[in-house]
Amino acid sequence: MLFLQRHGVAIVSFAVALAAFFLTTGLTYLTLQSPVASLASGLCAAAIVFAGTWDWRTRRIPNLVSLGFIPFALLLHPLMNKSDYQVNPGEYLSPVAGGLLAFGIFFSVYLLTRKKLGGGDVKLATLIGIISGFPGILIALGMGMVLAVVSVVIFRKVSGYALTEFPLGPYLALATVAYLCFISPRF
Repeated sequence: MLFLQRHGVAIVSFAVALAAFFLTTGLTYLTLQSPVASLASGLCAAAIVFAGTWDWRTRRIPNLVSLGFIPFALLLHPLMNKSDYQVNPGEYLSPVAGGLLAFGIFFSVYLLTRKKLGGGDVKLATLIGIISGFPGILIALGMGMVLAVVSVVIFRKVSGYALTEFPLGPYLALATVAYLCFISPRF
């Protein structure tokens, strides 16, 4: 039974990630007119959404996605906003700074709240920081946190009781896809 549950989670996560890939690729292509940049953005969005969907269903984020995609995100980041495809070493400063900032913020919260924030959320935020770069990480994480707070407030108003635990990954993933589709191509 557990195998079927995990297998179902994988299918749902893959389907939602595939939808995010096509949505992000299409919307960024409309803005950038660059197939390589739009495909790179779509791959990053698919990885983030896969992790967010998995977190929504299981309350865990697989390390294979969050940690395993970091090297690919570092390689793809310089291609995401360019059409000339010339990569300079200085272009890696933004994703490294974004990843370190996200890790620093989320790991501090993880330690200060005595592990109420999940370790997977720290790793996912680091990946989002590398994908968004600096200062984009501030926008992506800010939108994700606002979405999470609004969701909790609405849930409390509707149900009458407060949530003490909820998956943060889906909100971070949704905000990152919105950032990649609508804000990142404009920088």
